[in-house]
Amino acid sequence: MPVASSLTFTFPQPLGIAPFPLGLLLIESDDVREALLAGVPPERLVGDARVAPAPGIAALAAGGPPEASGPPGGEGLPTVTDPALRAAFAGNVEDGVRLLDAHLAEHPDDLVAAYNRFVLDDAGVDVAALRGRAPREVAALVDIVHFATGGATAVPADDPSLPAEVRAVAGVARSSALLSEGKFEAAIDELTVSVDLVYAASPTLAAVSLDAASRLYLREGQLEPAVVALEAALELLSEPRQASLAAESALQLGVCCHQASLERPAWSQRAVLAYQRVFKYCDEFSAPETYAAAHLNLASLYLSRPMANVGDQLRYAVSMQSLKAARRVYERLGSNEQWASATINLANALVYAPSQHREDNLNQAVDLYDEVLRTRTREEQPRGHAYAQLNLANALAHLGAFDAAEESLGVAREVFTALNDGQALESLRELEAGLRESRAGGA
Repeated sequence: MPVASSLTFTFPQPLGIAPFPLGLLLIESDDVREALLAGVPPERLVGDARVAPAPGIAALAAGGPPEASGPPGGEGLPTVTDPALRAAFAGNVEDGVRLLDAHLAEHPDDLVAAYNRFVLDDAGVDVAALRGRAPREVAALVDIVHFATGGATAVPADDPSLPAEVRAVAGVARSSALLSEGKFEAAIDELTVSVDLVYAASPTLAAVSLDAASRLYLREGQLEPAVVALEAALELLSEPRQASLAAESALQLGVCCHQASLERPAWSQRAVLAYQRVFKYCDEFSAPETYAAAHLNLASLYLSRPMANVGDQLRYAVSMQSLKAARRVYERLGSNEQWASATINLANALVYAPSQHREDNLNQAVDLYDEVLRTRTREEQPRGHAYAQLNLANALAHLGAFDAAEESLGVAREVFTALNDGQALESLRELEAGLRESRAGGA
């Protein structure tokens, strides 16, 4: 029978903070471990770390985002030196596995390397042997990984003798299993216990668990407890190194308040403040997807409000700046669908924007619709292409280019008819009726 290792390992570990598999790796370097425990994303520890600058106070006070000025500089984050971890943290998991295999060929007794190899790729690993030679806390992690990769059907029951973060990560795994069985309340209870376990030992993990709980509440339509969980998470994410996680939680808070505002308009301003809070924590380089999503959502919220005064017109202008920012980021990331969504929304906003330069705005909108049509082709994305044609026809009609508008409507009609989309065809008929009236009025 294998003899358990006498390895003594440093805890707390940054377990469960990053997504799987990186969130279950064991880290031996003290400075890297501490950075991960603080919530620094693994990819920022491979030698190209970037941080967001402080946002402009005037911009935030005015209700708008800070202007991006280019990639911000580093803040002295540690750099991972282990080649396998560097590869994994940079997103090259296969290279990490290859490097660990080479290391284990020369150092077969390196338990940490063997465990990390198992986390990154469980293929060919003798799980029982790995578990048998590991100390109890690492053996428990083997069980969690085995469950996460589908090799086991259950997570072991809680063991009070294990380190707090190991118990908490196991609780998160049990919560996932319970949720898959439809046991929502039990799943929430497991997450609550996990938060309590690591509130002091690993507050970042507690915040991540609270964020996870908020998503369960949101899925069940329970918006108020979701908001409470996210506000508690943000209280735990007050350090500069936690900015990326704080930005994600602030975005999620905005989403919850935004959704609640559909029935309770008073929550609309809470959503605005949450989205603006995202810009306090990140910029388009440090957390581009989070930053762009906050811009897109903020613009959507502002544009959904009726315009009644000068302040509303200012919000309309801010929404267009947000859409331009989201569009710029998604274009750089190569996120075509999100880019197209931001572009369509920007064009729609230009069509209806209160402005003394209405014709210029309409011409810009036409150019933007044309950009989308070049990427959303009729062959590959017929529905999206047809809706873009419908919006283009509307803008052309406002410009008085009635023949071109009718051509776009014809394309949209063909596609919607083929898709049997009655609702879209009804919208198209309304636009056709308006077009006929405009033609008659200009005759």
